Amino acid sequence: AGGDIGGTANTTVESVNDGKQASWHMHKYIQSLYGAEISSVPHLPLFYTPIDLVDISVEMAGLKFPNPFGLASATPTTSSPMIRRSFEAGWGFALTKTFSLDKDIVTNVSPRIVRGTTSGPIYGPGQSSFLNIELISEKTAAYWCKSITELKMDFPDNIVIASIMCSYNKDDWTELSKMAEAA
Repeated sequence: AGGDIGGTANTTVESVNDGKQASWHMHKYIQSLYGAEISSVPHLPLFYTPIDLVDISVEMAGLKFPNPFGLASATPTTSSPMIRRSFEAGWGFALTKTFSLDKDIVTNVSPRIVRGTTSGPIYGPGQSSFLNIELISEKTAAYWCKSITELKMDFPDNIVIASIMCSYNKDDWTELSKMAEAA
């Protein structure tokens, strides 16, 4: 057995490699039962194969996304380095963690997971919901605008979407949206 069932693999990549190795040796053994000569050196497909040439890009609202896989404005987009790592791993787009003008910055409180009003026996045994797990980013608009500029420069094919929020004030929305667009 190979992969994550048996062996010493610590990561998915190592498990996949173990599985490939096991399949190669099974293939070699079965072929030997029928007199076929198989190289003693495994010939395994590389991480890059012809399937990687398939174009899975999508176009929406005039923007071309390299692929349909992206991150929503949530915990995985809490900071620029987290978005950067997602792009390096192959994600096609990301929405920044929601940010606001500096005058509207919030301080997130703990605990962030609280029992919601839909909890209880009416909706099933022990079901619960989450309320305001995390409000918006505690990072400044300047941080996010600089981050967006850097990410777009380093990953020109990826899409970065600014998630913004302001108080009920047209001038604030205009100011923040212009800042985000300029980034």
